[in-house]
Amino acid sequence: PALDTAAAPPPARLLLGALAYVCHRS
Repeated sequence: PALDTAAAPPPARLLLGALAYVCHRS
């Protein structure tokens, strides 16, 4: 998790979160 937050900027992290949300939702 620490490496993810360090490597990915806030916008990218938000996009990944949205993508994961959609994937888990369907």
